[in-house]
Amino acid sequence: MKILLVVLSLVSSLTFSQAGFEMVQQIEQKGANGEINMQTTTRAEGDLMRVDVGSDMSTLINTQSKDITTLMHKQKVFLKVPNTFVQQAEKMAADHEAEYSKVAPPKATGATQKINGFACTEYTQTVGDSKMTYWLTKDLKGAAAVLEQAKAMGGFDPFKGSMKGFSSAEGFPIRLEIESPQMGKMTVTTLSIKEGNFPAADFKAPGDYKAFQMPAGAAPSQP
Repeated sequence: MKILLVVLSLVSSLTFSQAGFEMVQQIEQKGANGEINMQTTTRAEGDLMRVDVGSDMSTLINTQSKDITTLMHKQKVFLKVPNTFVQQAEKMAADHEAEYSKVAPPKATGATQKINGFACTEYTQTVGDSKMTYWLTKDLKGAAAVLEQAKAMGGFDPFKGSMKGFSSAEGFPIRLEIESPQMGKMTVTTLSIKEGNFPAADFKAPGDYKAFQMPAGAAPSQP
């Protein structure tokens, strides 16, 4: 459940333009509840979205109908995410959005750093009891369009609504760090972005996968 909730809270309920793109990110989290270290690949085209978590699990999202399907590749099964679980993820994002709207905008610290070969500038911000650190670059091709699409969606964009404090001229977040007493420290690093067109099969459960029936009231478990 933990990995799926992280994925949903970062990327679900987005609506993108018809142009497709692929974004690869590294997500690391350390805190009282353990550690997460995973690489995600997000493909989006039109109203369809796919998030691959390593090689074990994928999440398929229809951003219009809000239908979400999880594929478990080792077991060759798929399950439909219950609407109650989708609503839980949406509420988390909405609560963050409401809190974020009340705080002062991010400020540049003057610090610079090269991350993944990109020259980045540091910005910091405090949201409630969370400290946000952004490393923005102006050197990543095609990133401005992706950022503008995500910022327009509200709710569960890949940057949890936090990038609304920036203009596209300030750059794209190669790295986003969030520190709080509850969750510990989460670091999301963008490794690459590229445009592309993807086959329709990428956004469907494979024909040889079987439906997994989840007990009533249960939440998806980590595969």
